[in-house]
Amino acid sequence: MPRQLTKSNLPTPVGDLTLLLDGDTVLICEFTDHDDRVTRQIDRFYAEAAIIDGDCPQLVEKTLQAYFSGDIDALDRLDTDPLGTPFERSVWKALRDIPAGTTDSYGALANG
Repeated sequence: MPRQLTKSNLPTPVGDLTLLLDGDTVLICEFTDHDDRVTRQIDRFYAEAAIIDGDCPQLVEKTLQAYFSGDIDALDRLDTDPLGTPFERSVWKALRDIPAGTTDSYGALANG
């Protein structure tokens, strides 16, 4: 039986998001005007999965609402498991290690 994933759209103050979820775990998060990227990622990494359209899980929706309402640490409470190359995964991990409300450069991350 193939893995079942949920594809959901969620309106936010900065634009609608398309999410691919495995339960409450975010696998893909893109603005809906980049649905071509979502399609490419699904084809590349989740081709064997059964994708169903559904509602965003309440936990994920409430966490994103908290973030957009000013709780800048809310995103740290989201479970994520994006697939990508080893390099992409290392960059995404490094980006998550930057404290909320601060900035850093790719050069500083590379030298870190």
